[in-house]
Amino acid sequence: VHGGFLRKIFHNKMNPQPPQAVGSIWNVNSWHWENKNYTEVASHLIKEKLTNFTFGRDGINITIVRIPKVKGEAQINVRKGKQILCYELDIDVEWNAENDEDIAEGTFNIRDLNESDLDFEVNNIVCNEKTKITDRVKEIIRKLAKPELDKVFKNFNEDLSKFESDPRKIEEDKKRREEEYARTQQAKLEKGLEKERIAELQKQKEMEFKEQMSKLAADQ
Repeated sequence: VHGGFLRKIFHNKMNPQPPQAVGSIWNVNSWHWENKNYTEVASHLIKEKLTNFTFGRDGINITIVRIPKVKGEAQINVRKGKQILCYELDIDVEWNAENDEDIAEGTFNIRDLNESDLDFEVNNIVCNEKTKITDRVKEIIRKLAKPELDKVFKNFNEDLSKFESDPRKIEEDKKRREEEYARTQQAKLEKGLEKERIAELQKQKEMEFKEQMSKLAADQ
């Protein structure tokens, strides 16, 4: 984890968000600090939101057709039953464009999508080959992609948090913890009974030994 990402975790720790979070079984009542890797979930959610998203101008429609790579990391940090969201991601985008004249295809990059703001950048706009509309398409992406993508990512924090604060997940965790507690108590009870059994056997052996010694002494 690079320094910038660590600083964000520290900043968000000082300014926690309210949604509930679920820690591991060892983390009693989700009280202790725990890092949970949400990179795969964030990547899945991004692909779901962006694939087939369309924007355009002047009769040219640009459609995101594939997200080949999401780089970076996302975490939900658990503390005192609350979650602290932190992510920093770069996204590679493949697009197609068309109008009545021609078609075009290419790529661009979304750089530094993070939980703090929508101050990400759209850069590295590339057309795979020159067509009648490529210059216009690149200009439209330069001007429109950022404000259009702002709308897509507006609720991204909330959407990602829902995976952790889902009421069903919290209820399942409560049930899981109760079952684990019951198993622990049963194990303690069984261990206690086993100790009592062993102690009783030991006591019986000691009594038998004493009786044998007493008998030997009497015989002499």
